Amino acid sequence: MPFLSKLRFLLIRRRWWLAILTLVMVVQVQGGLTQGAIAQLNHPFANSHIVYVLKNGDWREAFIQQVRGRLSQGLPAWTYRVQYLDQGQEVENGVEADRLRTIEQAQRQGLTDNVYDLSTQAGIAQILAAHNQARQAVGVPDLAWSGRLATSAQTWADRLLAENRFEHSPPSLRANGWIGENLATRRSSAPGGSLFTPRRAVQGWVDERADYDYASNSCTPGKMCGHYRQMVWSTTTEVGCGVARDGHDRREVWVCHYSPAGNIVGRRPY
Repeated sequence: MPFLSKLRFLLIRRRWWLAILTLVMVVQVQGGLTQGAIAQLNHPFANSHIVYVLKNGDWREAFIQQVRGRLSQGLPAWTYRVQYLDQGQEVENGVEADRLRTIEQAQRQGLTDNVYDLSTQAGIAQILAAHNQARQAVGVPDLAWSGRLATSAQTWADRLLAENRFEHSPPSLRANGWIGENLATRRSSAPGGSLFTPRRAVQGWVDERADYDYASNSCTPGKMCGHYRQMVWSTTTEVGCGVARDGHDRREVWVCHYSPAGNIVGRRPY
């Protein structure tokens, strides 16, 4: 029986083999899969766009930018272009799959101490440390974690995500303005692409320090620095934060509440 006739017969008799037989047909009739076609298949990290990559003996957090497929001994194989998420934002091409681990694998194997939410003391410690390092740099006392503020922050984060909004809560929900608030968000078209660690979630606020001029107590024109000012406000004593994500980790919203509030008009943060 000719090859194509036999293949059609098998397709009729085994419709639940459709995907596999289609792959076999492309390989045998066309002599191989295009890289684009292979990349459309479910590669090993299809739902894990943030991964850990073994680089020079270290496991580094990275974002998968591109997937390339090929045939190796008749089987699909993949290489990845990744951008490392630590300092420098280095990009590497041609990373083989055996050098990658999912977040869950890296945590389970003890390859990282990073966490990605605030459900554990580790997550709370990381976001609190990020705040207090910024405060120590300007000589103001550390903040303490507040479960009460964390609850109110989580409530607003959940609401913003559910209503697809990104805006500050009204003062009426923050003790008529006596509680301060910082917001951060991230969107990604890729499933699993929006996963900040607690430290990275607030790093943008810390980086606003470069746009704050203490002498004039103002921000660089066209820039924001209010998030940073609230982080280091000397009379603020407590912070609590929350994070909300959609089911595919394509969008996340981080909210931190501060008591007493900072950013009082006409006053310097420290």
